[in-house]
Amino acid sequence: MTRFYLIFIFLNILGNLSAYSDCGDSIVVEIHNVITLRSSYKYVSVFDANGNKKSYTSYKLQNNIWKNHFREISQRDSLGRLLLHLNQTGNNFSWDTSQLELLFYNFHGDLDSNILQYNGSTNDSYTINKYDSAYNLIEHASFKWDNQIWNNYSRDLYYYDQNGDDTLMLTFRGSLNNWTPDYRIHKAYDSFHNLLFLSKDSYDGTQWIPFFSKNYSYKNGLIDSTLTAYNGSTQYKFLTVVIYDSLNRLSSRNQYIWNGSEWGTPDLSDSIAYDSSGHIIYFQDPTERFTYIYNSSGQLIDESGGTLTSSGYSNQYFYINNILDHENSRSYTRSGEVFLSYSNYYYSEIFGNQISCNGANVLLTTDTCSSYSYRWSNGATTSSIEAHRGDYSVTVTHPNGASYISTPFEIVSVTSRNAFLGNDTLICLPSELNLSPGNFTTYLWNDSSINSQFVAHSANADTLTYYVLVSDTNSCQSSDTINIIFDACLSIDKHFPNLFSIYPNPTSSITNIHLISQESGQLLLYNLNGQIIKNISFQNISNIELNIADLENGIYHLQLITLKKTFNSKIIKN
Repeated sequence: MTRFYLIFIFLNILGNLSAYSDCGDSIVVEIHNVITLRSSYKYVSVFDANGNKKSYTSYKLQNNIWKNHFREISQRDSLGRLLLHLNQTGNNFSWDTSQLELLFYNFHGDLDSNILQYNGSTNDSYTINKYDSAYNLIEHASFKWDNQIWNNYSRDLYYYDQNGDDTLMLTFRGSLNNWTPDYRIHKAYDSFHNLLFLSKDSYDGTQWIPFFSKNYSYKNGLIDSTLTAYNGSTQYKFLTVVIYDSLNRLSSRNQYIWNGSEWGTPDLSDSIAYDSSGHIIYFQDPTERFTYIYNSSGQLIDESGGTLTSSGYSNQYFYINNILDHENSRSYTRSGEVFLSYSNYYYSEIFGNQISCNGANVLLTTDTCSSYSYRWSNGATTSSIEAHRGDYSVTVTHPNGASYISTPFEIVSVTSRNAFLGNDTLICLPSELNLSPGNFTTYLWNDSSINSQFVAHSANADTLTYYVLVSDTNSCQSSDTINIIFDACLSIDKHFPNLFSIYPNPTSSITNIHLISQESGQLLLYNLNGQIIKNISFQNISNIELNIADLENGIYHLQLITLKKTFNSKIIKN
């Protein structure tokens, strides 16, 4: 009962927020610096124009930097049906997926099935729904993954009478490919589809055992009372009497227990009061009381509640031009702890990375709407800016004249190392080359492997390119690429291993070709298209200095022709 009315009040608030979305897109509800004695958090919720939540994100303040804590994301179709629900846990400035739910609908618009995934673990599950020709749900079954096969988990069967009322539900527990009865629920209705009787029985493996039954009575089409009996025993009977005021609004609810001979005094009593406009002004049960105050426009401006003896809370709501602007909250616990929070409802949250890697610019954005105007702390008037180290804020002005300034957003500059796999190189088959970009937090190689090192090898002569993307503890990313020539090296290593050498190789300008003795001949350098791009003659020398600084980076074929032998090799320009 209590939860119902708190939800009712919150929905009223969301109704005011929905009217605020003149862009027809998102509404940001931010709670700034919810500070307890232990930590500080920031929460941002985004709703669409229909009041459906699109995302909920929480951030935790660590070392004066807001870091990701938890996030929920939902996507809906044009009819408002939920298609995707994603839960993610924060990892500094990135997000790790912890739960993903996908929902599918049949051509009648009914939920057909859904898939629920927990990081590929044994909690992965999926459900299937079946409907009859009248589009009534007749079966709901779920299955769980055990890393090998899908196992039965739970199954509900529904049965309907000729009036379309559900009169029986059977529930089963699953194990491997079997279904075992768990419990059943019987229902009976009157000709107006009002529920008259409900009973629940559990299955002990051989027979059905009554658990409880419940009878309903009505007055003027509203529930007048309910009678509940547990285990079919007269020693466990409860009578609930519901009272309405002259406008058929719920006024009170009293519960009585049968003592074996008569109904005693109420052991539970709820009461609700309304003002002249029909707003709930208080709700009270035996242990808690909640009160609500509204302004002349019918908007909630104050609510308070809690137990009658100890913990509780109070909230005050403030409006600009009949639009909810901000909220102050105060709560206290039985032990005397007091928690304060301040909430703003507006379109001026800054989004972006709070880390600038090696002084690079960071893109900062705020919610975009063509009817808004913007003023950043650096003087910019666009909805997004390129920023670097420092503190930033943005003031967003709405068409109604209300202006809102964002929470200060600090960008911290850090120094990060770049990945380096080495210069492009040539190795002789069947040698391998161990590649390591350095010490980082994460690695992603061109074959999607994530190890810190990579072994480059080839079974045949070839030129292969290797790529790695790395990130450090600050989520700064860098990448590097290396080209490796895998060569048979027959004319050099096998036949004349000591007569001819090239160094350095790769090179950016000068490389030396060294002969073991003085020779005369011709040096030819080819590009990969087979075109001669350098032709040098030499006489009685043992060292040739070759300058390729004027060439583009890449791989070139070298041919050295002497009176004794023709040598072939490759040179890499980087």
